[in-house]
Amino acid sequence: MVNSYLVEIVRSIPAQEWGKVNLMLVSQPFGASRNGEILQHLFRIVCFEAPTFAEEKLDKKVVYAQLFPQQTWVPGKLDKLMVELGRQLKQYILISRFLSQSNESNVTLDWIIWMIENGMVDRATVAMHKFRKELEHQQLESLEAYELKLRISKIVHDLHSYKNKNYDELYIPEFLDDLELFYRNFKVDFQNRYISIQKVKPLPDLNLEQRDDAFYASKSLFYSISLQIETLLKKPTIHPDEVLAIFQILEKNEHRLTKQTLWHFLVFLRSLCSILLDNGRLDIIPVLLHISKDNLERGLFFYHGLLIPNAYLNIIQIAVKGNDLEWAIEVTEKYKDLIFGGDKDRHYYRLNKAHCLFEAGQYEEALAVVPIESLHHVIVGIARRLEVKIYFEMKSELMEYKLMAFRKYLERTGLKTVSSRVNQMNIGFLNILKQIIQSPQLDSRRAQQLLERIQKKKLVSDRLWLMKKAAELGLPPNISKGGN
Repeated sequence: MVNSYLVEIVRSIPAQEWGKVNLMLVSQPFGASRNGEILQHLFRIVCFEAPTFAEEKLDKKVVYAQLFPQQTWVPGKLDKLMVELGRQLKQYILISRFLSQSNESNVTLDWIIWMIENGMVDRATVAMHKFRKELEHQQLESLEAYELKLRISKIVHDLHSYKNKNYDELYIPEFLDDLELFYRNFKVDFQNRYISIQKVKPLPDLNLEQRDDAFYASKSLFYSISLQIETLLKKPTIHPDEVLAIFQILEKNEHRLTKQTLWHFLVFLRSLCSILLDNGRLDIIPVLLHISKDNLERGLFFYHGLLIPNAYLNIIQIAVKGNDLEWAIEVTEKYKDLIFGGDKDRHYYRLNKAHCLFEAGQYEEALAVVPIESLHHVIVGIARRLEVKIYFEMKSELMEYKLMAFRKYLERTGLKTVSSRVNQMNIGFLNILKQIIQSPQLDSRRAQQLLERIQKKKLVSDRLWLMKKAAELGLPPNISKGGN
């Protein structure tokens, strides 16, 4: 028993901490085991033999007799208790280490991360601001300081990501600067360590400069995929098949990626598809629909078993644009009671249902459920735009009034609730629709002008629907079909 893992652990614990360990073994959460008092006794027996830990005193049968007097030896019984005590001591040491004064900065950052992950973003922001202010007075140089600074930058980036409404830089330039400082400081320090060893022992040169992207891509699947995504993002013109090719790489290597990593890469692909679609690339719709269906099936849009609200809305909108109304209806109904955070007023469900009814040509039914009264900024913008479309299709006399009301809403609250990009897309939608309304019927030349204008316009919501309405002004059938 002297050479056991348990005795090695006990040797490492300072004697002044034994009292704390003794109390821990019979307290919550550690003392939840029914063996709490026996473990406490076993710990005292081992400690009593410090610092020599004599072999004859810690013979297993001798210790067993002290633990279970007047009981016969049962093989394996003491071994199980030793393993359990070792596990309890490991927990004590790790918690003590984590909560130590030397680790105070990391404890603070872990607490901020917990707040972010549990929706307390505003409080996390205040805590981070306070923490960074306190660090301003600590300018001492060390490798650990650069490691801490990098971790802080990553968390600040996460905070910006959670609160981002205006497509700002998300603290990425600052994070990359801190990452570079961390990398360069650690790299040159470890190179110096290696060179120092070379002074006394012949070792091969490192030749780090000869290692290119291909070398590191061969060592890291994450890096390999990231490089391919980077190459795709930098291309001036992207073909849908190129997006699909990377998606297929992810499918092929799914077994080598954590679920979070797979989600991370798929976010890049979905975001790229959405940006291309916003910029008029209607040919990307089938790829985005395919990826969305796959991700829903894999459960990647879920948090704690519930569907993320924005994902619930986005899936239906892309399904409608992809002419898969049957699937849109199925998803709308299947997940209406499984929305993360709840859908008390049924606004998410009603908006999706309204989209489905609108696509089916049931305009009055769609108008009856569209949640115009919602106060949620994500919902109300989409709902108001859908309401305008419904009144247009119904050729209602209220059309002009609804257009004006939506424009006033955007002027009054647009930039306060959504990004400038989304606001511009909504304004673009209203401007184009106004031109369609004012255009004469059966004027193919005017229809062609509008169609070209819609295709060239970078920021406009509901581009596909506007193109259909422009085509209906008088375009020949073959061009009208192209608008679909």
